Amino acid sequence: MITGDLAPIGRVHLVGLGPDVGDEQDAHILTQLDADANMGAKKLLARRKGPFKASRGPSRIMDRSAHVMYRRRGHTIEITIRRGITDKEFDILIGKLKAHRMGAMSSVLYIILRHKKKLGHIDKIDYKKLRMKIDNELEKKATIGLLLVDTKGKGPLQVGDYHTFDGKTHNRC
Repeated sequence: MITGDLAPIGRVHLVGLGPDVGDEQDAHILTQLDADANMGAKKLLARRKGPFKASRGPSRIMDRSAHVMYRRRGHTIEITIRRGITDKEFDILIGKLKAHRMGAMSSVLYIILRHKKKLGHIDKIDYKKLRMKIDNELEKKATIGLLLVDTKGKGPLQVGDYHTFDGKTHNRC
């Protein structure tokens, strides 16, 4: 604490408006201090968008490009794909799914359009058909989601090494 002629530092004093303010109360700066401090966070939660807007719980963004985002939440990988995805981003996406297929014990892939639809186990998926389906759906909607659920243990996409630059270039198809 600093003593002397200076005001104490480290303390916050809130003052209220007195009765002499009158008609100028709405324009006074102190009226804004009564607002909720979490108003911005509440607004963000109220307008969540995308195919995984109903998902709750802690998550971590593992990788992100211009049109594809990979997010880990529990034993699942949420992949959000936006319209305008390039061929390179598609190749990296398919490469990561194939790498996950090789390293995971058992994983199930879902596509999320309006509702969650099971595409099957990741080792039985035809990736050319998946790519065509994603292209067709992106013509109708701005974003779609792929949900990759690991039923036994964690797969390679749960670990950060597959999302590095070397991992992307090595697994690109």
